[in-house]
Amino acid sequence: MADTSVQSFNQTMGVSANQTTFDFSLRLALSLPSQIVCLLGLAGNGVVFWFLCFGMKRNPVTVYVLNLAVVDFSVLLCISAELLLVLFKASKIAIPLSLLQTLRFFFTIGYNNSLYLLTAISVERCLSVVFPLWYKCHRPKHQSSVVCGLLWVIAIVVTILEFFSCTAEEAQRLAPHCMAVMVFLSCLAFGVVYMLMVVSSVVLVVQVRRCSQKRQPMRLYRAILFNVLVFLVTSCPTRLIGVLRFFQIIELNRFASFLIYYGHHFSTTINSSANPYIYFLVGWTQTIKSRGALKGALHRVFKADPEMSSQSGTFTSIVSRPGELSTGEIGQHSNNNAVLG
Repeated sequence: MADTSVQSFNQTMGVSANQTTFDFSLRLALSLPSQIVCLLGLAGNGVVFWFLCFGMKRNPVTVYVLNLAVVDFSVLLCISAELLLVLFKASKIAIPLSLLQTLRFFFTIGYNNSLYLLTAISVERCLSVVFPLWYKCHRPKHQSSVVCGLLWVIAIVVTILEFFSCTAEEAQRLAPHCMAVMVFLSCLAFGVVYMLMVVSSVVLVVQVRRCSQKRQPMRLYRAILFNVLVFLVTSCPTRLIGVLRFFQIIELNRFASFLIYYGHHFSTTINSSANPYIYFLVGWTQTIKSRGALKGALHRVFKADPEMSSQSGTFTSIVSRPGELSTGEIGQHSNNNAVLG
């Protein structure tokens, strides 16, 4: 699609004699911003991955964030490699089509899984706010790991369905089974996943504003909210355009489709690169020494529910030493949690 769009544009502009040079220059100009952002994102996600693996003790949130860093790192690698291969192809270097298709397949797995992981993080933090006592006492120990594993499976299954359910020709003529698959994927994305993300984020916004009346807003919740906001801004428009184009609700010329291709990749690189820098900015304070600024900022964001511990005081003791609490103490904890809820 991108190749034919550029050829058509070249002929329209009267530059067919220098088509190869024009193709290469145009692709280079459009892909360069994405490649620069990719480098920054790879570095940032690599630092987050290293810190969460070796720099601090795991907790329920860091399991999700660690998986999200891996997903974003893989998405950025796939985008960078694909843009390079397309650039080589524009310079008339033979590139196997199967290689590009493989990169796009793994890119789509990561793209889908980033959506699911952000939703899981938002929903779990929402539950911890709405039902704090239940969350602390009854949450399964390995829930984060199990949920992440399930989300990887779902992302792979959805991507296989998206890639191999119908051919390009069947999709172009809107074959019934292709329409059924697209309706299912659209309902899953916009009707379930995005809706859960938005609703849980609204609950977190209310909690952050309520806590800000008494103390500094919770850093973890603010980081999650910024992550979700960046994802919605960078992901929703291109996904929605793709759905509208599939059902032929809107029609774009070939050059517009070419620009949307690079715009989609650029917005995805922004989304996959932004999270590490959001963590650092949210966790940074002027009291942190420059030598340990990065580690200190990340630790302030990801330490286990610092604000909730300061409000309820002894949530951890309820979970770890329930037999040592008297009835009066349990009643006191319940009253504290009622105020939080």
